Amino acid sequence: MTNEELKIKLDEFLSKNKLSGITLANLNLIIKISELYLDLKEELADVKFSKVDLENYKRLDLLTKIDLVKKIFKKYNYPISNETIDKILSDGTIDFREYEYDKDYLPSIHEGIVAGCAGIKDDFRFISIPNSGYITDAVIFAHELAHYTVGIPENTTDHMVSESLAIFTEFLMEDELSSMGYNEEMKYVRKLRFKNTLNKSYLIRIMAFINVYFTFGDFEYDSYKKLYGKMTEESYNRELSKIKDYFASEIEDLHPQRSLYYIFGCVYGYYMYDKLKSDKAYINNIYQAFSIPYRTDLQSFSKALGIYKIESDLKEAITSYKTELNNETKTL
Repeated sequence: MTNEELKIKLDEFLSKNKLSGITLANLNLIIKISELYLDLKEELADVKFSKVDLENYKRLDLLTKIDLVKKIFKKYNYPISNETIDKILSDGTIDFREYEYDKDYLPSIHEGIVAGCAGIKDDFRFISIPNSGYITDAVIFAHELAHYTVGIPENTTDHMVSESLAIFTEFLMEDELSSMGYNEEMKYVRKLRFKNTLNKSYLIRIMAFINVYFTFGDFEYDSYKKLYGKMTEESYNRELSKIKDYFASEIEDLHPQRSLYYIFGCVYGYYMYDKLKSDKAYINNIYQAFSIPYRTDLQSFSKALGIYKIESDLKEAITSYKTELNNETKTL
């Protein structure tokens, strides 16, 4: 693919709104956040994820998991009452998907965790949660209920902000389960979250090249250097080749936007979690950030959380997370 052909593909990609206007308006922010994962990716380079022994995976009954979620949400004063949780449990807003171990669960499993979802269908807001019997369901339940609490996302800013709270809530539930004796399992779940997010870091180069194209109208090395001076020309050519490989696919098959929600939400979620561990009063900053008008704009949302410089403030969160990694264990 020539550079001119790449321009045509990228123009088609953008014309079909594969990246939202909000993402494009915040390209520099997204790129800076994405770059923070590179150090962590190096840290995890030698870590091998072993298969989960499902037959021996810890289990909790459904009522216990519901009570755990209520406990966490009450402990941290989430703006949703037990009565509201009971109501949406009974009226069908929360849909538990049952899994038979031998039939449905195994084909659906993703390294030990069945995912949930929160969405809107025909103006009905719902959350769908697995009821596999495994302790990981409690983490997913907390994640999806956090989405519902802050509001089911309807635009890009909503998605990024909501994903931040949902992943932050995951971390709180993991701590609760760790305190109940499931520490090793929760270490696995937390590292799995970061591993899955790191797998999306290929979007760094895509965002960077789009930014170069927007700024200079080409994909020349000299143009790239003006924005990102660290890369050698040899490395640049390798990266450009990967970009061309990516855009060689049918545009309809490319869906980068959703991955960006997790790239944003994971580091912001851990930043909030890390701050709360050292300062319990920080929960007030969190609730302010998730209120109107702060949550309607990514810059205002960041400042309400105390994030003024992405390179330094969020870098601390990544560094803090790295201290959690068990460097003696290379198989998780």
